[in-house]
Amino acid sequence: MKRPSKWIICSVVAAAVAFCDGPGLWLIFAGPNDIPDPLNVSVSIWLGWIWIGTFVAALFFRGWRALWLLLAAPLALFWPAIWIFVGHACDLLGRCS
Repeated sequence: MKRPSKWIICSVVAAAVAFCDGPGLWLIFAGPNDIPDPLNVSVSIWLGWIWIGTFVAALFFRGWRALWLLLAAPLALFWPAIWIFVGHACDLLGRCS
């Protein structure tokens, strides 16, 4: 059986941590009127940047075979996109108000 590549492992780990450590935990444990902690949202944004860096590096080293990493994109980029582009609560560098 073939081992998964290091790019897939890095991509999945960064995506899962970005989703779960960010407001993913807030979704599970928050009360009705709670808002996510800005630190967790900031960490989620930075982990999204790490995922993007992993994807770009995989594209450089693996070419078209790296496109499979896009399967993890919704997990890695969902919360950063919501808080940056929809909620306008954070900027691209993870500084949240």
